[in-house]
Amino acid sequence: MLFAVWNDDHRELRIANAGSVQPMLLTHSNGEAEVHEIKAEGFPLGLFPNATYDEVTLTTSPGDLVVFFSDGIADAENREKEMFGTERICSTLENHAPRTAEDAVAAVLSAVDSFQAGTEHFDDETLVIMRVL
Repeated sequence: MLFAVWNDDHRELRIANAGSVQPMLLTHSNGEAEVHEIKAEGFPLGLFPNATYDEVTLTTSPGDLVVFFSDGIADAENREKEMFGTERICSTLENHAPRTAEDAVAAVLSAVDSFQAGTEHFDDETLVIMRVL
């Protein structure tokens, strides 16, 4: 589980992670797209009865994209049983440099689909992208 709270007044996102994959932040600087992994980590819910969870606060800028995805995206496999991985997600976003959430979703899902090349999908492939206004 991953929990995120958006503060529109300050363009801040607070994140606590309970075993989910780490989200990413896509920024544009000097015409270049750059992807950063948001270092929000934590134990899966229910694993330890007294677990505490750290909270990460992320300050964003207009045009930034926050990318949330399930492990089914990163763990998608091709015919050779290679996983798509977070590195391919990063390179897809950096190479396409999408400016809208819709374009980012289309780029990632298209890249995953091409990578899988018709192999059976074994897990959910959930992708939520938020654009900062």
